[in-house]
Order: sequence, then structure tokens, then C-alpha cells
Amino acid sequence: MFINFDKKFLFIAIARTGSTTCYKTLEEDLMYKLIDDLNMKKNLDILIKKKFKKDILNLKNEIIYRIKKIPQNILNQIGINIFENDTIIFNEIKIISGFNLLPNKYHKPIKEVIQENPGVENFFKFCFVRNPYTRFLSSWKEFKKKDHSRWASEINNYKNFEDFCLNYKNTQFYKNNEIHFRTQTSLISKDDCICMDKIYKFENFEEEINSLKVTLDLKSENNYHERNTGSESFIKFYNNEMLDIVYEVYKDDFINFGYKKILK
Repeated sequence: MFINFDKKFLFIAIARTGSTTCYKTLEEDLMYKLIDDLNMKKNLDILIKKKFKKDILNLKNEIIYRIKKIPQNILNQIGINIFENDTIIFNEIKIISGFNLLPNKYHKPIKEVIQENPGVENFFKFCFVRNPYTRFLSSWKEFKKKDHSRWASEINNYKNFEDFCLNYKNTQFYKNNEIHFRTQTSLISKDDCICMDKIYKFENFEEEINSLKVTLDLKSENNYHERNTGSESFIKFYNNEMLDIVYEVYKDDFINFGYKKILK
């Protein structure tokens, strides 16, 4: 999740729907504001172009590094506070970002966000959703990567995607309602009602992210789709039994977001 208390918006990051790109777009807008207001634009523009073009986290760390070199009495005069966890509060503008945190915070459901941050239910709330067939396949592809093995090792017990899908209901991912495989509907609902003001579609990602920039007046050059698991047709990975399983598990998502059940 990402909350901007200045612009009054709340982003719920649903796994495998382009959430990393969205996070970076939102944080890049914040970083540009810091650059402008701290009069560091000239030097940091060079850094953006040469080193941090697609790495907003390192850009943020670079800005924090430079700010920490400024005497605290000067920071107080211009309204900057940096806390031990490198959270920035600038001119009383508070930003809460789950970027670079553990998955249960990164992809925190809206019900928990509202409980922890009273008042944000009145903010502009948005998310991206995705066809459950491609999202399920994308999750499997992502977790097969070595850098996920430490906490997604169970997925390696299955010889291929078909084996995993056919046995999905026996996995701990399913039994524990693991957040990457949880229904999209459950992540954006409170009291059995979907709480979003705007739901963007992953299938039109570039167009939708540009629309989001206009809506929120975001200053960001980031359009690069991070952690993309490929665009090849999903249907060749499925047989009818697998398609039925995914539809049964994610039926709410198919209905609520207008995706069609498919049979070969």
C-alpha cells in the first residue's frame, strides 16, 4: 500500500498486477518534489538520467544521504524530518509506503490499511486488477525464480505449472490464503463491499498508468514495467481442468472485474 496524506490518495498493491511499477511511479513523484523544494534539482537530474533511471529506491536513498549531510537546524527551518527507518516527512507532508517491505505489508489489504490509518477511507482509493488466469500463471513463474526460493520453496515440489495448478488446493499457498495468491476482490474489500474509487486494468497497463498520472498530477517519467513475466498467450499453459480450477478459486474476481471463463 502507498498513502499520500497530502494529495489524499491510497494505492492498494495487488500482487502480479504491476504493483512494483506503480510504487516506483508514486515514489518518483515524491522524489521530484523533494528535489525541487530542496533546490537540488540540477545535480540530481544527472543522477536520475545516468544512474537511477529505473531505480527509484536508490534515488530515494541518495536523496536521504544528501539530506542527512545538512545540519539539523537547517532541516528544521525548511520543515524536514527523517526518522531512523528513513521515512521522510517534508513540510508536514506524510507519506506511508510499503515499497521494499515484506509482502504482508507491501500487499496489505484495504481492510487492514483503514484500521491502521483512520480517515484514509475518504481518500481517492485505487488499484490495478488482472485476468485471474494470467495472474495465477504469472505468480507461478515469479516464484519459480531463485530469489523467491527462501519463502516460496513449496512451489518447487511440483514438476511444472500443470502439476502445481491441479494440486493447488492442497498447497499451503491455498490453505494459508497466501497474499500473492489471494483473490483480488478480498484485498480491496471491507465488510464484503469493494472499496475502490477507481479500478485500473493490467491488460491496458501503459494507457492506464498514464491516465493515473493525469488523475493524480504525478511528475514521473517511469513507464517501465518492472518484474514482467512475459506477454505470451496464457492459454497454451492450461487445459480445461486447470481452467476450471482457476475459475472456481477466483470466481469473485471473474465476476467483479468482468473477466470471462474460458474453455478450450
